[in-house]
Amino acid sequence: MRLRSKQKYFGMTTNDDVEIRWGSNGEGYKGQKFYSEGIIPFGWDSFIHKKLISGISKTDAFALEAYLIEKYNTIEDGYNVAEGYCSQNEKGKGATH
Repeated sequence: MRLRSKQKYFGMTTNDDVEIRWGSNGEGYKGQKFYSEGIIPFGWDSFIHKKLISGISKTDAFALEAYLIEKYNTIEDGYNVAEGYCSQNEKGKGATH
């Protein structure tokens, strides 16, 4: 969540260590809207970074990600570009989670 605007980004990862997914100063998001429109202009430290849950199945993780994106409307008012990881891959956009 960006501190000033409260805009959010939800994403899932299969990596147990989210620090690896995030990368140094958010570089793990290069090529994504979150990186180009959020991290680059405002800086990695302008965001709160949280691991919300772990130890769930991929199916449950995909469902939770889609639920949070819809609940917080982060396609319109945030940094998500699709309903979730599964929908990105189905549409051929791909992602590195």
